[in-house]
Amino acid sequence: MSTVAQQIIDELKRNGVKFYVTVPDSLTRPLWQIARDDAELDFVRVCHEAEAVAVAAGLHIAGAKCVVVMENSGFFQAIEAVRALPIDMQIPVVMLVSYVGRLKPGQNKEDAMQEILAAKGGAGTHIIWQGAISEPLLDTLGIAHATFEGAQSIELVSWAFERAEKERQPVVLLLNRLEEPE
Repeated sequence: MSTVAQQIIDELKRNGVKFYVTVPDSLTRPLWQIARDDAELDFVRVCHEAEAVAVAAGLHIAGAKCVVVMENSGFFQAIEAVRALPIDMQIPVVMLVSYVGRLKPGQNKEDAMQEILAAKGGAGTHIIWQGAISEPLLDTLGIAHATFEGAQSIELVSWAFERAEKERQPVVLLLNRLEEPE
């Protein structure tokens, strides 16, 4: 298991998280496998990302602390729920969102597209689009966000919860790396 994923889970628990709400996916597998097996967390698997946001809002209203975990394409699908619940109703929800399609430092979109085309035989170029619009979309929605880059970013977990509570708004951590380089 990923030590970074375990550090994130430990930091979530230090911040009082009792519920881990997710649509499990392959990119966040290191996290959800640990969360699912952790006796201190209630693992809540949902079918759709908008449902995850609604469950998180309900848990907050009931006095419980949770985290929502999804990939960025799922966040795009959940925008209306995010707007209607955490933003409009001022419900502090922390979301860990996998940063699919983020460009490597110094890489441009065209080179990234060619790399994906070469590796996947023409499939998957939508991934670059997902990465390209993630941060601008969060900015447009007025959602505070930061990019998690591995173990050196662990303090961002507490920052996200503190900011969400202080501003009574959602906060997103874009998960760029859950594994440390070998």
